[in-house]
Amino acid sequence: MSINSRDYMSTNGHSHANSNGTSFGNGHKNSPFSVPNAGELIDYKRFYSIIKRHKKLIFFFVIIATGISYYLTYYYLKPVYKSEGTIVISPAQKQGSSSTNGELGDLISSTYGIGAGSSLAKEIEILRSRRLSREVAQQVMEMKRKPNGSLYPILWKNYPVDSTMISSKRLVGKIRGGLEIEQDKAEPEVIKISYESYSPYEANRLVNMVINAYSDLSTKERRAMAHSAVEFLGSEKQRVKSRLNEAETNLSNFMNKEKVVKLDTQTDELVKTLSDLESQRQALKVKLVAINSAIDNYQKQIASIRPGLSEQYSDAIAPTISGYQYRLADLETEKLLLVSKHPYLKRNPNSAPELKNINDQITVLKDEIKKLTGNLLKQSDKYIGFLGSTDGNIASELIDLHKKLLQLKIEKSQEEAQSKVLDERLASYKTAFDKVPANMIQLARLKRKVSMNEQLYTTISRQASDMALWEQTQSGLGQVVDYGNLPTKPVKPQKELIVFLSFILGFLFPIGFLLIKESLNTHINSVEKLRKRNLPVLSVIPDMKPIIKKTFSKRQKVDIHNKKVSSYLLTLLNTLSPVAESFRRLQSNVVYSQPDDVLNTILVTSSNKEEGKTTLLTNFAVALAEAGKKVLIIDCDFRRPGVHSVFGLPSTPGIMEILFDGLRPEEVIQHTVVPEIFVLSSGRIPPNPASINRSVKLRELINSLKEDYDHVLIDTPPYGLITDAAPLLKITDGVLLVVKFGQTREADLDHTIENLLRTRANIVGTAMMAFNHKKSTDYYFNNEYYRHGYKSYKSYHNKYKEKVKA
Repeated sequence: MSINSRDYMSTNGHSHANSNGTSFGNGHKNSPFSVPNAGELIDYKRFYSIIKRHKKLIFFFVIIATGISYYLTYYYLKPVYKSEGTIVISPAQKQGSSSTNGELGDLISSTYGIGAGSSLAKEIEILRSRRLSREVAQQVMEMKRKPNGSLYPILWKNYPVDSTMISSKRLVGKIRGGLEIEQDKAEPEVIKISYESYSPYEANRLVNMVINAYSDLSTKERRAMAHSAVEFLGSEKQRVKSRLNEAETNLSNFMNKEKVVKLDTQTDELVKTLSDLESQRQALKVKLVAINSAIDNYQKQIASIRPGLSEQYSDAIAPTISGYQYRLADLETEKLLLVSKHPYLKRNPNSAPELKNINDQITVLKDEIKKLTGNLLKQSDKYIGFLGSTDGNIASELIDLHKKLLQLKIEKSQEEAQSKVLDERLASYKTAFDKVPANMIQLARLKRKVSMNEQLYTTISRQASDMALWEQTQSGLGQVVDYGNLPTKPVKPQKELIVFLSFILGFLFPIGFLLIKESLNTHINSVEKLRKRNLPVLSVIPDMKPIIKKTFSKRQKVDIHNKKVSSYLLTLLNTLSPVAESFRRLQSNVVYSQPDDVLNTILVTSSNKEEGKTTLLTNFAVALAEAGKKVLIIDCDFRRPGVHSVFGLPSTPGIMEILFDGLRPEEVIQHTVVPEIFVLSSGRIPPNPASINRSVKLRELINSLKEDYDHVLIDTPPYGLITDAAPLLKITDGVLLVVKFGQTREADLDHTIENLLRTRANIVGTAMMAFNHKKSTDYYFNNEYYRHGYKSYKSYHNKYKEKVKA
């Protein structure tokens, strides 16, 4: 069935009009102008076809990729071993100590961090610190060699090529860079420490060194805190002891000199009150010394992280809560004096309404001070957040230090207020004390100093003993669960996986390359591409060159009846070949494509030059002659005539001689070696071929010859290049479009079809020349049809020849 312009438009569903008013189809899924649907983007049949067609190339790439990866993996890449150890850090757990009993003990604990847990983030930073890496590097430098005598690989400048030892500084960097510290997701306190090395022994040793170094550093840090407190208490103990000895000596000398042993009741009570006040004042001085020492320590730590930060908020405390603190100090002093006058109130404080009232006021003031302190800490934390970009563990540590510093400064302010109130009370009692007789005053003062220093010495001595014991019992926070294992198998490279991936890549890479190559190929290299033009594919003509080479030894001409016939006329020269059979199929499809219309005049053209239209036309004529048809071939390709050469005929006389020299057609038409085929050659080359094809005389000549022949075949120039044949389209019954396998470009073919449809040409169909099923990109199943067909025909033909010989 042929396709004219109206049929083509109806097949595509709709049409678009061009500027001249003609229409051409667009929109069908197989149209040359269509876009593939989403489902057509992955074509599994084509994928399989590529694998089948290029299996040797793909197999070659797979072998090469797998072989190279195998060699590099097993003979070039060095195995890497990994050792892993586990420790548990419990920073939130408070560790108790007897040193934390009493006000001074609480102060020492809060000041020096005694008994408190460290933050988990801080401990992890210690594990990752340069300080720890230096400790490990120093140990490695001291050992240098493994038990077998070889140098540790980490000490090589470039293992295993250059065994020059690296510097200790670079070694620290390599240890820090290779050390992996990971927290367990389910249990964050479980820390995994791992290291990778070319040597399993080295990996194991480094992990164990890190675990031990961390344990030592953590223990030293905690003992250092306790040692600072011990040193402070020791110095205070010596100072108080010296003062106590001096006070006792002065009291003894005075009593011996003045012969005074006992105070009267009033003086004794006054002395006792003054002694309590002085003891309280001395205790405050000790606490202030400890607080100032701790404040200086924390300010140095903050300054190392954020220089100048502590000064930016240090003045925010006094104006905020100093009033409350002064009133609280006054109440604490009143409570002290009341209990001093009535010692039984220590055992039963609720028995006196006055003391209960004082305690209630103290509770209220403490709550208010606590509330103000909390607000101040929150504001300061927000303030720190705007000081700059600190992230992770450093920001957390900075905030913790900041909170401790503020709390100490608030406590210092409280103690200073208490000291001020005590000084005022002491001044008033000293005034009353001055009225007592001189010898009684002196005796009372000496006894008061002895009593005060005894109490203070006892307190400090007990605290110093507890702290010394605490220092000796301190250990690191990390508890070792597992030391590093000695690996027996390398973790890198994963040889089997690498080889397998190389095998996959060796398979996918050539396929991907071939897919891209074929997607970029714009030539008609498959029957499917030709069928997508929505034109009947009337026949697929195999490549003639192999048969010609085998049959005629590359000869271009064959002698038949004294005429040099082209070896490409295989339908005549090799009637039992697949080529001849494909032209017979073309003859059958053309003749029976339109049962209601007789295709008397058929024009043969192509998209470009050298696409085999003349070869197809002449062989097609032989097939028609075999069917008993009388055929006339008219060569209207006045630029490059070739029909006469195929049949071994002269080019003149021809059409030009009829049109211009007055010769009659019967004088010019030539007989061929095939009795039923006649040729009207082009004649001499005209100066203007286009005007010849447009001439009325030529059309009248062709119309006059139709009556004498069953079929008139017209050879024309390639319509995709030259439009010489356009005037002849109106007098022909159908157009046969020739496509050459692997040579005709899709764009040229689409352009030719479009132009033919615009002229309302009746396209009978297409025929593919020089088809090579081995190079075709047809789907495997379709391509296999041609492959199987050629083999079957050859087998069938061989049996026929055997029967003929028999």
